[in-house]
Amino acid sequence: ITVGSEGKTVDLTGEVKVDGGSVSNHGNVTINGQLLVKADGASSEYTSTGESLRINAGSDSAVQIENSSLQNVRNVLDFNAKNTELSSSGSNYISAVNILNNNQPDVTASNTVNFSGDITKITATATDGKAQGVSSGKLKTDINFGATHTSINVKGNVVAGDYYDQVAGIWEGEGSYKGDVATNIAFNGKANIDVYSQGGNAYGIFVEHGSEIGTTIIDFNDNTVINAQNANGSGEAVYISGDGVAVNFNKAQKKGVTVDIIGDITAANAHVR
Repeated sequence: ITVGSEGKTVDLTGEVKVDGGSVSNHGNVTINGQLLVKADGASSEYTSTGESLRINAGSDSAVQIENSSLQNVRNVLDFNAKNTELSSSGSNYISAVNILNNNQPDVTASNTVNFSGDITKITATATDGKAQGVSSGKLKTDINFGATHTSINVKGNVVAGDYYDQVAGIWEGEGSYKGDVATNIAFNGKANIDVYSQGGNAYGIFVEHGSEIGTTIIDFNDNTVINAQNANGSGEAVYISGDGVAVNFNKAQKKGVTVDIIGDITAANAHVR
């Protein structure tokens, strides 16, 4: 299914759902609702091209990705418009890009999400609770931020010291069945992650595996700024925990570009390079 064409403006209201098969958006496209891409026994593909894609989802996730399959079934999302803006806002439990768990054992299903173009902007705002820009579930997932510039802006309001709730740019928590699978996130253009909590628990990156198997690797390959701020001062720019967890800045530094970290860095049995 193809919606829109080059140079045309398309406004869609309500959920856009891809459940097996493929959907493409072209031109200047606005979705006032959620983009839901799911694979339940059959692979799904979503592609955007043209000048712009704007998703304003309210309190729903702007993009929700579900894959409940056991076999080798894939969700593939290609955001190729020149400008991509994904926005979610509400009171609590806000996630702009939400990749759900697949809790079944022996899973070979997967998700692939690619961003290209000039600008990717992801915004999540919660007035009374936790918010996350990108939350990654327990399933093999590759996310490539390949736009010239990517910004993830998150605002929330969590009580300092609350173990269960975080305000985070990128989030993956322990719990549920993980299995021996990998999450790979790469920023191949300029990256800016800006997180603010009106209370506490602000994290640029929060990844906690605990005793689970599996790996989460996040690579920054160009100019990078990570800024995490609580109401009373700096938060955790990077908090990672678990044997298979790593955040890599060294590739960016080798190219002679800049990495600015504003906030603390904590690596518990994990690696920051």
